[in-house]
Amino acid sequence: MKLEDIFKEWGCDCKVDDVALDKESLKIPTLHNKYLKMYTSENLNLKRMMHQYKEMERDKFEYYSGKMCEEDLAERGWDQFDHKLLKQDIPRYLDSDPILIEMLLKIDYQKEKVEAIKSILSSINSRSFNIGNAIKWQQFLNGIN
Repeated sequence: MKLEDIFKEWGCDCKVDDVALDKESLKIPTLHNKYLKMYTSENLNLKRMMHQYKEMERDKFEYYSGKMCEEDLAERGWDQFDHKLLKQDIPRYLDSDPILIEMLLKIDYQKEKVEAIKSILSSINSRSFNIGNAIKWQQFLNGIN
């Protein structure tokens, strides 16, 4: 699911019908369930991506340190790294590796999705309070105590 899709879904779901506040109140558990499922799925995907990154980082460390065997190089389609690096220089190569950078960008995007859904869940959790305030305001306007 894309971030834009999440915002589009929430754009429809965030609207509250101020004439039918009772029905809106009853929709809260359904909305919470929908976005909790989304959150759980996207958060698990984030964790999977982070583990994949760690594995690739280890592989790249072995690659740049010259410790990767020919079989592993062939499996990944990589050529042998021709330079001898000092151990302290390897992080510089890891930080600028295009594969690792691409993975980090995807992880950052996934984190944004998880944070957006977490924010939506927070909004849903406060919805009953907001609906209660709206009802009290309508009672006040109508002179009902």
